[in-house]
Amino acid sequence: MTDSEQFRRYVTSTAFSLSLSGNMVAALDHIDRWGYVYGSRGRFHEFGRLIWSAKGGLIRRGLILWGDQAAAAGSPAGPVLTEAGQLVLQLCRLAGLADARTEEEMTA
Repeated sequence: MTDSEQFRRYVTSTAFSLSLSGNMVAALDHIDRWGYVYGSRGRFHEFGRLIWSAKGGLIRRGLILWGDQAAAAGSPAGPVLTEAGQLVLQLCRLAGLADARTEEEMTA
């Protein structure tokens, strides 16, 4: 199944209601900016936990690829945004949602 098919299946299984938590939006933004990078402390550790907590919901919605699917898309180290994920993130940025959690807030 392609990433577009996964997104299509998700949105057509409902009356097209796409809900995202704040963590999901922040995870999409982080994956787009830095990929899946984490360390023992600080920003990358916090974002690593954030991405991990949002992973299942983002995959179900067809917004990210993970594991073998991400490796097939050229990102063996972690998740990659799907085309749908990139478009949803653009909408979130237009709405001012993607910048709701800054790096300073994550490391505070």
